[in-house]
Amino acid sequence: MYGNAWISIFLLSPMGGCIPGNCHDLFLNAGARDMKPVESTRLQRNRARAGRTCACGSLLLSLLPMLALLHALPLHAQMEWAPEAQVNWDDVYDDWMPMVAAGPDGRVWVVWQQSGPRGWEVFASVWEGSGWSYQQAVCPDDGIQESLADIAVGPDCMPWVVMERRTGGPPYLHTSRWNGTGWDPPEPLFPDMPDEREPLAPRIAVDSEGTPWVIWSSYVNEAYDSDLFYSRRIGEVWSPPEPVCPNSGPGVVNARDIAVGSQGEVWVVWGRHVFDTQQYPMLTAYWTGQNWAPPDTVPGGDYGDGITVGDDGSVWAVTHRASHEVWASRRINGSWMTAEQVSTPDDQHSDGWSRIATTVDGTPWAVWQRHIGTTGFGGEILMSTRTGGQWQPEMRISLEDGLGDMTPDLCFTQAGEAWVVWQASDGSDDEILWSRSASTSGSPGACSRSGPKLSCGWPNPATDIVHFELPSVPGSPQYVSIYDSAGRLVRELSSSHSSISPSSRNSLLVWNCTDQEGRRVPQGCYVYRSETGGRCHEGALILLR
Repeated sequence: MYGNAWISIFLLSPMGGCIPGNCHDLFLNAGARDMKPVESTRLQRNRARAGRTCACGSLLLSLLPMLALLHALPLHAQMEWAPEAQVNWDDVYDDWMPMVAAGPDGRVWVVWQQSGPRGWEVFASVWEGSGWSYQQAVCPDDGIQESLADIAVGPDCMPWVVMERRTGGPPYLHTSRWNGTGWDPPEPLFPDMPDEREPLAPRIAVDSEGTPWVIWSSYVNEAYDSDLFYSRRIGEVWSPPEPVCPNSGPGVVNARDIAVGSQGEVWVVWGRHVFDTQQYPMLTAYWTGQNWAPPDTVPGGDYGDGITVGDDGSVWAVTHRASHEVWASRRINGSWMTAEQVSTPDDQHSDGWSRIATTVDGTPWAVWQRHIGTTGFGGEILMSTRTGGQWQPEMRISLEDGLGDMTPDLCFTQAGEAWVVWQASDGSDDEILWSRSASTSGSPGACSRSGPKLSCGWPNPATDIVHFELPSVPGSPQYVSIYDSAGRLVRELSSSHSSISPSSRNSLLVWNCTDQEGRRVPQGCYVYRSETGGRCHEGALILLR
């Protein structure tokens, strides 16, 4: 795929109109090798279709009416995943609750808790290019129990870990930082917090300035109501704990996730269980630079699970419902949009513990656990991406091996690889497993942000001939694939149809606006995609007759 150049064009409508420019959410791969779609009537139907989707916005043109359609696109790249493998030692102790994070240097870190001979301990390991490092305890063997750890990597490539530590009473939150050769001694966030506050379920993120942020839930009164709290490290000192949403009312808060964007945006998501009304609102808030904005309610959520901020500024939240489905919502123009269903469980399955992350181009990915049957925990790990304006058919990452797979986490490297870790149990021992996508681009089967520039189709509007100028990359043959609005192949050109541009010495591919049988296609709006050497360009053009 990445050694070839492609231009894919969609006929949207004989009389349609379309924005001749970038079309986001296009051409992400939903096919997979070694990833088996979950068998259901809808998925079987979708699996028979093309593994890609595209979407294009519409524009009111003086000659053409407004139109916008979503269509399936069979592209040539396929998303591939490494076979699942083990991160931790192959021992007899239970390893639980893995969390994963990637640094700017491409190294991927995993942290988890183990129930071993010394009680609960937190371990970490880093991917060294060909395998995982020797797992190392984050805290010294001092008789203190550590659990429920989270990890984040800053712009200096050094990871931070936050965890609960306890000696038999209520937990205290501690952090530790990798110094290049080992973990710094654990440091309490707030050594003087009263025991009855009992901080729980910490999450950590590091912003673009290198500032770590931690959130957690904590009791606020004798009725066991709780709120969401935060602290950030200013210089060498953690700020005093403060509530994100002061005086938010009765209910139990579950701190779920914190995320930062490339421009320093800090977002948090949490769930509040209001016992009197049996409501489970999912709430989000963001840091304004001075304080937290008033919380927003995310539609469709019963239990908030994760939040992500893309490099393009997009914000996505994922949740699961009491009816055991995974849903996601996007924030646009200051408002959360209607929730979209991501997973499709049946009467024998229930979905939960979902996590979400975005590629460098803003495409959201979700992973979650599917509970199989009516007893026990775990089952399998599933994922989906949102492309073409909709979530693609869910696909299995974990093997059908009878293990109880659960509690997944997800991250992306800057090279575009997706990494997923999860806990697997055979009933007697729990291990930490991992897999990664084989893509080395911003999104699976899509293109990175570096490399030669690809030109738009011209002239635009066109009447009879459309030219596409692509860089001549040694060893990269070029093709043009043209599809109609149903995703059917209309015309495919190859390098034999190209010539050399006299002005730039680039390859010039020409489409004469005919189909594979030489028949002229009707006027309308077409969406095209150019690819070469891992670089892509999407756009649209108008064909007039």
